[in-house]
Amino acid sequence: ETKPKKEAKPEVKVPYKIGAGKNTGNYTGGRKGFSERKEYGGQRGKDIDPDYIYGRIFEGETTPIHDIVGDIGKVIVRGKVLKVEEKLLRSGKSMLTFAITDYTDSISVKIFVSPEDLGEVKKEIDVGKYLLLKGLAKYDDYSKELGILSVEGIKKIPSFEVKRKDTYPKKRVELHLHTSYSEFDALPNPKDIVKTAFNWGMPAVAITDHGDVQAFPVANRTLGDMKKGLNEEETERLKKFKVIYGMEAYLVDDLVVSYKAAKEQEIDCPAVVFDIETTGFSNEKNKIIEIGAVKVIDGKITDKYSTFINPGEPIPFRIQELTHISDAMVADAPDITTVIPQFLDFCEGCILVGHNANFDVGFIRKNANDLGMLDRVSETYGDTMEMARILLPELSNYKLDTVAEALNCVLESHHRAVDDAGCTADIYVECLKKFKDQGIKYLKDVNNLKLKEATFRRMRPHHCTILVKNEIGRINLYHLVSDSNLKYMSQRKKPLVPKSNLIAHREGLIVGSACSSGELFDAVERAMPMEEIKRIADFYDYFEIMPLGNNQYLIDDKDQYESGPEDLIELNKRIIRLGDELGKLVVATGDVHFMNPEDAILRSIVLNSKKKHPVRKEGQPFPVPEKQGPLYFHTTEEMLKEFSYLGEKKAE
Repeated sequence: ETKPKKEAKPEVKVPYKIGAGKNTGNYTGGRKGFSERKEYGGQRGKDIDPDYIYGRIFEGETTPIHDIVGDIGKVIVRGKVLKVEEKLLRSGKSMLTFAITDYTDSISVKIFVSPEDLGEVKKEIDVGKYLLLKGLAKYDDYSKELGILSVEGIKKIPSFEVKRKDTYPKKRVELHLHTSYSEFDALPNPKDIVKTAFNWGMPAVAITDHGDVQAFPVANRTLGDMKKGLNEEETERLKKFKVIYGMEAYLVDDLVVSYKAAKEQEIDCPAVVFDIETTGFSNEKNKIIEIGAVKVIDGKITDKYSTFINPGEPIPFRIQELTHISDAMVADAPDITTVIPQFLDFCEGCILVGHNANFDVGFIRKNANDLGMLDRVSETYGDTMEMARILLPELSNYKLDTVAEALNCVLESHHRAVDDAGCTADIYVECLKKFKDQGIKYLKDVNNLKLKEATFRRMRPHHCTILVKNEIGRINLYHLVSDSNLKYMSQRKKPLVPKSNLIAHREGLIVGSACSSGELFDAVERAMPMEEIKRIADFYDYFEIMPLGNNQYLIDDKDQYESGPEDLIELNKRIIRLGDELGKLVVATGDVHFMNPEDAILRSIVLNSKKKHPVRKEGQPFPVPEKQGPLYFHTTEEMLKEFSYLGEKKAE
């Protein structure tokens, strides 16, 4: 007897974990899939709550993105969308990958969307939108980074950013501000900058992008658009509101000063050519461990001096490797309090000469000042590196060994003071011969010689701020921008502004000393002779000082000059005193690169993604948010707080 066949059970199709068949996702199946479907219900989130744009309703506490470390499972996060990428898959679905930030950190999110839902989802998941979502924090094998996958739901939310206001009665004006046209460096949209400054009640705001003026049209159009919808008081205020157009230029000094603080000395005046070895780059934090010196009179070497110096601390291993000077070699040497008086006796009646002399002279002046002997240090000093730039324009660089080879001078043991000083003395004698062949009789006349273009294209530029005062100034600024891009592009692709060209087009422009990358800050920081500092300062119409946090990197970098905040305060105070003495205006500027304090993370992402930064030195790590300075747009109260150490009256 044949048994009757069992009827086949109808196939039950299980809906996707996300979207119940319409929005796509990754269905895990099994009892887990069933329990999750039971937990979140069968309906899509947007069928219950219109704020849901993807997946199902979810509940739970929000996790800061900064706390997501490794595969920690399901998380709920909120964030502002930074960027969105779309990829069409062979299945017909689209993969959307977008980055979000909650200003503690950022993370990427990946979802899969069906064609019928794509338009609506893309409309809500867009740059600048704010989202709340739940998904699985997991390492993505495809992108090779931690991300949020298997997203269960996404909900649009209001902005969670705190809107700042400027409530101080007397408003400040920001004179140093970068927009998104400072490529790979700054974030603010010019439109947002202009509107924010106006809404805060500020009378004006300056735009000073790096070597660029492309933000001007956007800012100007914004002023026109803002006329709509204003009340009577706002309309009157807008009539007086100004956008100050400007630029932060990459300034190169093609008017080379080979002799600092030169007076009426003859070209053959007595000189001590010297070199030092130190435990580091900072004359505030590091110590001299060797001095080598050679006396040159009438173009001839007449005497020599050399000594080790006991620094009173271990010599760093990297310095021992570079100089081949060990702790044992300086153990029985005299200390600096003995050596400085001896060295100054040897230098009596002579100018000083060095190769990259600012470094060596800075150490001597600092230690002499500590001993109350600064008045015995010659204010006039020559720099064979600057002399070589003029006399040997064909060289690719002006390091000591390169210049020595070009002039057939012997350099026996580089990075030993006694040998470097002897070689530098030979170079100096050769330079003197070449100057005399040109009929030069006095040191100050050497400073009238100009660099060749090929030479200053290789020089490290300083920053300076240029502001437009009137229509003539606007035209002159455009001339400078055109010349810098067409004629004076550096080897590192920076649009340079030669100082001589700025002087030629200076009418209608106001020139500021800029940031820590400016030559005035550099001169004050290195404790150059006051006469040289004043010569540099005389070029600028106003001086800038900035919040201490902007220059925190000088403290963090062990090779820099500053040990703590008190050193940065003293630097700012020196610049203020210099301004008072010379009758120059000193202004507090922010060097703005992003709008709000929390935007530091966004700039960090930009810098790290492009691996490019205009002021980063080769080999330095890229900035992380907590290490960046407070380069945000400060309100008046915030800026006054930054400079509270000056006292209320002086800060205002």
